[in-house]
Amino acid sequence: MSSPVIVHDRRRDLELREVFDEVYARVEGFFDPSRTWGGPPLMHWVYRVVRDSYPHLEATQVHALGAAMHRVYRARHERGAQAHAVTPTVGDSVNEPA
Repeated sequence: MSSPVIVHDRRRDLELREVFDEVYARVEGFFDPSRTWGGPPLMHWVYRVVRDSYPHLEATQVHALGAAMHRVYRARHERGAQAHAVTPTVGDSVNEPA
């Protein structure tokens, strides 16, 4: 018999886990690449909102939270884009209605 595999949870900061959903709802729009302010992306606003909303968090916690939210945004929106993408097959006409 093999010994049981012990899996350690890498996420140790329970405070960040508790505030994640609330903060993500506030800043999700800043991750959208189609939204810019004169060209540059709005990513810096994510950190600003987190720092203003939770001033007691350390800089490393703010950074970890911002990075995690960005990963979640990309995962949710890439999966959604792939689910709605239509890949034409050989012989399909692009101009003919289905």
